[in-house]
Amino acid sequence: LRMTTSERLIVCVAAALVLGGCSSHNEPQHASSAATGSPSTSTASSTTPAGASKAVHSVVERFGKQMQKISILAPPDAVREELPKAYGGLLSPELLKHWKAHPDRIIGREGSSPWPDRLEVKQVDCATDSACHVTGDVDYITSNEVAHGGVFMRRAITLELAGTAHGWRITAVHLEPARD
Repeated sequence: LRMTTSERLIVCVAAALVLGGCSSHNEPQHASSAATGSPSTSTASSTTPAGASKAVHSVVERFGKQMQKISILAPPDAVREELPKAYGGLLSPELLKHWKAHPDRIIGREGSSPWPDRLEVKQVDCATDSACHVTGDVDYITSNEVAHGGVFMRRAITLELAGTAHGWRITAVHLEPARD
C-alpha cells in the first residue's frame, strides 16, 4: 500500500490521538513534543511559505472566535451537538471524533465570565508544507472589557495543524491552565 505524505501524516496524527486519549483536559492531546519535534524559535515568515502561513493564521483565528460558542459546562449531549457547528470546518475528523467521544476534553467557554474573545497567533512553524505548529494566546474578556477595552486575562495555547485536501485542519490543541 503506497501512501502520500499527507496520508501518512493523517495516520500518524490519528494514532497519536488514540494514544493521547487518556490525557486530562489541560494536557496536550497529541504525542509528546519529543515525538513530533519541538517548536522552533524562529519567526513565522522565515519558516513557512507565505500562503501556508496566511491560511494557518486564518484557521487558528477562526477557531479562537468559535471558542466562545462552545460551553464546556453544558450537558455532554448539548456540547456534542454544538461541536460540529462551531468547529466542524476547523478540526480534523479525528480530533472532532475524539472530542465528541470525550466532551470533557473540548476547548471552549468555561463559564459565563470571563469568556474567550480571540486567539492571537504569536508564531507559526511548519516542519513540512503540510504540518504546522502554532503558538499563541487566548484573550479572555468580561463585560468590563467589552465596555472599556482591554483583556481580562491571557492563556497560552499551542495547536498542531495538518494540510489536507480540504484545507488546513487543527489536529491537536493544548490550552495552558489559567494563571493566578
